[in-house]
Amino acid sequence: LGYRGRSAAEADDDDFLVFVLGGSTVFSGAPPISDLLESRIQVAGHTNIKVLNYGVPSSNSGMELARLVYEVANFRPDMIIMYNGGNDLLHPLQWDPRPGYPFNFIAFERNPLLEEFRNYDTLTMMLLGSSIGRYTISRVARSSMNDFLRLPELREEVDWNTDVWREAIVKKYLENMMKAQAIAMAFNSKFYVFLQPLKAYAPPPG
Repeated sequence: LGYRGRSAAEADDDDFLVFVLGGSTVFSGAPPISDLLESRIQVAGHTNIKVLNYGVPSSNSGMELARLVYEVANFRPDMIIMYNGGNDLLHPLQWDPRPGYPFNFIAFERNPLLEEFRNYDTLTMMLLGSSIGRYTISRVARSSMNDFLRLPELREEVDWNTDVWREAIVKKYLENMMKAQAIAMAFNSKFYVFLQPLKAYAPPPG
Protein backbone atom coordinates (compact mmCIF):
# COMPACT_ATOMS: atom_id res chain seq x y z
CA LEU A 1 0.00 0.00 0.00
CA GLY A 2 3.01 2.29 -0.16
CA TYR A 3 3.85 2.28 3.54
CA ARG A 4 7.34 1.74 4.86
CA GLY A 5 8.31 -1.72 6.05
CA ARG A 6 6.40 -5.00 6.02
CA SER A 7 2.79 -5.30 4.98
CA ALA A 8 0.06 -6.33 7.41
CA ALA A 9 -0.99 -8.91 4.82
CA GLU A 10 2.24 -10.83 5.56
CA ALA A 11 1.35 -11.39 9.22
CA ASP A 12 0.42 -14.82 10.57
CA ASP A 13 -2.99 -15.44 12.08
CA ASP A 14 -1.58 -15.64 15.61
CA ASP A 15 0.45 -12.42 15.36
CA PHE A 16 -0.44 -9.48 17.57
CA LEU A 17 -0.56 -6.51 15.17
CA VAL A 18 0.41 -3.03 16.33
CA PHE A 19 -0.19 -0.20 13.87
CA VAL A 20 1.73 3.05 14.38
CA LEU A 21 0.19 6.06 12.60
CA GLY A 22 1.64 9.52 12.27
CA GLY A 23 3.54 11.83 9.96
CA SER A 24 7.17 11.92 8.86
CA THR A 25 8.36 11.33 12.42
CA VAL A 26 6.79 7.86 12.23
CA PHE A 27 7.63 7.22 8.57
CA SER A 28 11.26 8.33 8.73
CA GLY A 29 14.24 7.34 10.83
CA ALA A 30 17.09 4.88 10.59
CA PRO A 31 15.55 2.77 11.97
CA PRO A 32 12.01 4.21 12.29
CA ILE A 33 10.08 4.27 15.58
CA SER A 34 8.09 1.16 14.62
CA ASP A 35 11.25 -0.92 14.17
CA LEU A 36 12.73 0.34 17.44
CA LEU A 37 9.54 -0.52 19.28
CA GLU A 38 9.38 -4.02 17.81
CA SER A 39 13.02 -4.71 18.64
CA ARG A 40 12.44 -3.69 22.28
CA ILE A 41 9.39 -5.96 22.43
CA GLN A 42 11.30 -8.91 20.99
CA VAL A 43 14.13 -8.44 23.48
CA ALA A 44 11.47 -8.81 26.16
CA GLY A 45 10.58 -12.20 24.65
CA HIS A 46 7.38 -11.38 22.73
CA THR A 47 8.22 -12.68 19.26
CA ASN A 48 4.65 -12.79 17.93
CA ILE A 49 4.11 -9.00 18.18
CA LYS A 50 4.50 -7.21 14.85
CA VAL A 51 4.75 -3.41 14.76
CA LEU A 52 3.71 -1.91 11.43
CA ASN A 53 4.72 1.52 10.14
CA TYR A 54 1.67 3.40 8.82
CA GLY A 55 3.29 6.83 8.88
CA VAL A 56 2.87 9.23 5.96
CA PRO A 57 5.00 12.39 5.62
CA SER A 58 3.06 15.63 6.20
CA SER A 59 -0.14 13.88 7.34
CA ASN A 60 -2.21 15.33 10.16
CA SER A 61 -4.64 13.72 12.59
CA GLY A 62 -7.60 13.98 10.23
CA MET A 63 -5.73 12.12 7.51
CA GLU A 64 -4.66 9.51 10.05
CA LEU A 65 -8.26 9.10 11.16
CA ALA A 66 -9.22 8.41 7.54
CA ARG A 67 -6.31 5.97 7.23
CA LEU A 68 -7.56 4.13 10.28
CA VAL A 69 -11.08 3.83 8.86
CA TYR A 70 -10.25 2.97 5.27
CA GLU A 71 -7.09 0.87 5.59
CA VAL A 72 -5.98 -0.15 9.08
CA ALA A 73 -9.42 -1.48 10.05
CA ASN A 74 -9.16 -4.05 7.25
CA PHE A 75 -6.31 -5.88 9.03
CA ARG A 76 -7.86 -6.76 12.42
CA PRO A 77 -5.57 -4.42 14.41
CA ASP A 78 -4.86 -5.54 17.97
CA MET A 79 -3.34 -2.21 18.97
CA ILE A 80 -3.31 1.24 17.38
CA ILE A 81 -0.76 3.87 18.34
CA MET A 82 -1.01 7.43 17.09
CA TYR A 83 2.15 9.52 17.48
CA ASN A 84 1.13 12.88 16.08
CA GLY A 85 0.02 16.45 16.70
CA GLY A 86 3.03 18.28 15.31
CA ASN A 87 1.63 18.69 11.82
CA ASP A 88 -1.78 19.68 13.22
CA LEU A 89 -0.08 22.58 15.00
CA LEU A 90 2.54 23.68 12.48
CA HIS A 91 0.80 23.35 9.12
CA PRO A 92 -1.91 25.97 9.76
CA LEU A 93 0.74 28.38 11.01
CA GLN A 94 2.90 28.13 7.90
CA TRP A 95 0.68 26.87 5.07
CA ASP A 96 -3.07 26.39 4.71
CA PRO A 97 -4.37 28.29 7.77
CA ARG A 98 -7.62 26.34 8.20
CA PRO A 99 -7.52 24.05 11.27
CA GLY A 100 -7.68 20.37 10.34
CA TYR A 101 -7.09 20.81 6.62
CA PRO A 102 -4.49 18.58 4.93
CA PHE A 103 -1.03 19.94 4.25
CA ASN A 104 -1.10 22.62 1.52
CA PHE A 105 -4.73 21.87 0.61
CA ILE A 106 -4.95 25.48 -0.47
CA ALA A 107 -2.68 24.64 -3.42
CA PHE A 108 -4.91 21.71 -4.41
CA GLU A 109 -8.00 23.92 -4.38
CA ARG A 110 -6.33 26.54 -6.57
CA ASN A 111 -4.72 24.10 -9.02
CA PRO A 112 -5.25 25.51 -12.52
CA LEU A 113 -5.12 22.01 -14.00
CA LEU A 114 -8.27 21.08 -12.07
CA GLU A 115 -10.25 24.22 -12.87
CA GLU A 116 -11.73 25.44 -16.13
CA PHE A 117 -13.33 28.80 -15.49
CA ARG A 118 -11.05 30.78 -13.20
CA ASN A 119 -8.79 33.39 -14.75
CA TYR A 120 -5.23 33.54 -13.44
CA ASP A 121 -2.63 36.21 -13.99
CA THR A 122 -0.70 35.37 -17.18
CA LEU A 123 2.72 36.25 -15.77
CA THR A 124 2.15 34.16 -12.65
CA MET A 125 1.10 31.19 -14.75
CA MET A 126 4.20 31.50 -16.95
CA LEU A 127 6.47 31.69 -13.91
CA LEU A 128 4.86 28.62 -12.36
CA GLY A 129 5.98 26.63 -15.39
CA SER A 130 9.65 26.81 -14.40
CA SER A 131 11.62 25.99 -11.27
CA ILE A 132 13.33 29.38 -11.35
CA GLY A 133 9.96 31.07 -11.78
CA ARG A 134 8.44 29.27 -8.81
CA TYR A 135 11.46 30.18 -6.71
CA THR A 136 11.15 33.81 -7.77
CA ILE A 137 7.46 33.93 -6.87
CA SER A 138 7.98 32.33 -3.48
CA ARG A 139 11.02 34.43 -2.54
CA VAL A 140 10.56 37.73 -4.34
CA ALA A 141 7.06 38.21 -5.72
CA ARG A 142 5.23 37.15 -2.57
CA SER A 143 2.22 39.30 -3.49
CA SER A 144 1.71 37.36 -6.73
CA MET A 145 1.74 34.07 -4.85
CA ASN A 146 -0.73 35.43 -2.31
CA ASP A 147 -3.04 36.55 -5.11
CA PHE A 148 -2.76 33.12 -6.67
CA LEU A 149 -3.48 31.18 -3.48
CA ARG A 150 -5.79 33.70 -1.76
CA LEU A 151 -3.78 33.13 1.42
CA PRO A 152 -4.39 36.54 3.08
CA GLU A 153 -8.16 36.19 2.65
CA LEU A 154 -8.17 32.68 4.10
CA ARG A 155 -6.12 33.79 7.09
CA GLU A 156 -8.55 36.61 7.74
CA GLU A 157 -11.53 34.23 7.50
CA VAL A 158 -10.15 31.88 10.16
CA ASP A 159 -8.75 34.60 12.51
CA TRP A 160 -5.25 33.29 11.85
CA ASN A 161 -2.72 33.45 14.70
CA THR A 162 -5.28 34.45 17.33
CA ASP A 163 -6.33 32.62 20.49
CA VAL A 164 -9.64 31.67 18.84
CA TRP A 165 -7.75 30.11 15.92
CA ARG A 166 -5.38 28.24 18.26
CA GLU A 167 -8.30 26.84 20.22
CA ALA A 168 -9.92 25.67 16.97
CA ILE A 169 -6.75 23.74 16.08
CA VAL A 170 -6.67 22.00 19.46
CA LYS A 171 -10.39 21.24 19.32
CA LYS A 172 -10.09 19.66 15.87
CA TYR A 173 -7.16 17.51 16.99
CA LEU A 174 -8.98 16.29 20.08
CA GLU A 175 -12.12 15.54 18.06
CA ASN A 176 -10.10 13.43 15.64
CA MET A 177 -8.44 11.50 18.44
CA MET A 178 -11.74 10.79 20.19
CA LYS A 179 -13.22 9.53 16.92
CA ALA A 180 -10.16 7.35 16.36
CA GLN A 181 -10.54 5.89 19.84
CA ALA A 182 -14.21 5.09 19.23
CA ILE A 183 -13.33 3.33 15.98
CA ALA A 184 -10.53 1.37 17.65
CA MET A 185 -12.89 0.25 20.40
CA ALA A 186 -15.41 -0.89 17.79
CA PHE A 187 -12.76 -3.30 16.50
CA ASN A 188 -11.70 -4.36 20.02
CA SER A 189 -8.33 -2.71 19.50
CA LYS A 190 -6.21 -1.17 22.23
CA PHE A 191 -5.68 2.51 21.49
CA TYR A 192 -2.92 4.92 22.55
CA VAL A 193 -2.13 8.50 21.58
CA PHE A 194 1.22 10.22 22.09
CA LEU A 195 1.36 13.96 21.46
CA GLN A 196 4.50 14.51 19.42
CA PRO A 197 7.00 16.72 21.29
CA LEU A 198 8.02 19.87 19.44
CA LYS A 199 10.95 22.22 19.64
CA ALA A 200 9.79 24.53 16.88
CA TYR A 201 11.73 27.56 18.11
CA ALA A 202 14.92 25.83 19.21
CA PRO A 203 18.06 26.25 17.09
CA PRO A 204 18.72 23.34 14.72
CA PRO A 205 21.19 20.73 16.03
CA GLY A 206 23.41 21.06 12.97
